[in-house]
This record gives sequence, structure tokens and C-alpha cells, in this order.
Amino acid sequence: MLVANFGPEGTWWSVEQSNKAMRTFVVDASEVAALTSSLRTAAAQITDIPPAAVPGFGPAADFHAALASAIGRVNDRCSQLRAEALRLADVMDLTVDATTSVDGSLARDLKAVL
Repeated sequence: MLVANFGPEGTWWSVEQSNKAMRTFVVDASEVAALTSSLRTAAAQITDIPPAAVPGFGPAADFHAALASAIGRVNDRCSQLRAEALRLADVMDLTVDATTSVDGSLARDLKAVL
């Protein structure tokens, strides 16, 4: 089995080799903040479709009902997409906070040991 080597070499290691090295990753807080800001802006720009101005009587009544139903479903999906984008942005921010906290704790612990 091969696993990704997160080092600068960009090679693949066997599981045995990868267990000998510490796997690390870098989280750039300012880059994540820019991405989450952009994601929140994009989520805010997802707008609902307004009701169509189709008469709800006569020969167009069935069309009006079908169109209203379709618009309602699309608007529900828009709401779900907005909520999911905002949730993802929150999780990204929490990941940065957690990474910063763990990194700071590890640095303090290593300083205490040394």
C-alpha cells in the first residue's frame, strides 16, 4: 500500500516508510480566511427565484402550478446550498483555529521539554 508523502519531494512511500516519518501539512490562516470570505460572499449571492407572473387560471392554470412547484423546489435547493456553503466556511475557520491551537500547544510542550 502506498501513501502520499507530504514532504517537498512529492513522492510516494510504502506504509512502512511513511510510519517512520512525521506527516505534516501547512495551513495558511490568511489564505483560508480569504477563501472563507469568498465562499461566504458567493453564498450570499445565491438568491431565490421570484414567483413567475403566469396567470393561475384558465388554460395556464396547470402550467402555473407546475412552474410554482419547480420554482419552490429550486428555491429549497438554493437555501440548502447557501446553508452548506456557510457551514463549510465555518468548518474551515474552525480547522484553522484548531490547527493553530495544536501547533501552539506542541511548540510550548517542546519548549518545556528542551
